[in-house]
Amino acid sequence: MSLRNAVLAELGRNPARAFLVYKRLDAAIGEFWHVNDGHVFQILQSGEKKGWVVSHEDEEGRPVYELTGDGRTIVEDWLRSPDADVRPQRDEMYLRLRYCEGNPPEGMLQAVQDQLHNTIRAVRRLRHLLLDLGDPAENPSIEFEVLALEGALNHFEVDLNWLREVEGVLEARLP
Repeated sequence: MSLRNAVLAELGRNPARAFLVYKRLDAAIGEFWHVNDGHVFQILQSGEKKGWVVSHEDEEGRPVYELTGDGRTIVEDWLRSPDADVRPQRDEMYLRLRYCEGNPPEGMLQAVQDQLHNTIRAVRRLRHLLLDLGDPAENPSIEFEVLALEGALNHFEVDLNWLREVEGVLEARLP
């Protein structure tokens, strides 16, 4: 549901071919949401059947998609709506940790350290993206993009703190 709405919202900015919509989405949200080009294409086709999207051929004969009035209503409703509920975190590391008791801590410790490394890299990427964007006070058009990246960065930093705590517990269990 959310990716569908993000595809429609991205399309609402400018009409585009499916691959360009995918590329723009990936650039905008790829740091915190997996975007698949095939799924974007399916969403556009489904949106066309439902009347949220129309397409016409460009000069090369390829379809260019555009949001309809009904599509804009879908996006506006989505932007106004709060999440239905607070969803539980779905993180495979939580599952591994839950079931690691009784197994040698070395394997789990290595997995946690690898996850720490990956999360640190993600934090660095987000910080670079934020620096590259600039200051919203100087460029108000990036204000919400900055807020979204800062939200993702905050989640990663909480994960880092938790992973460091888990690492300490596992290290204390080493023989």
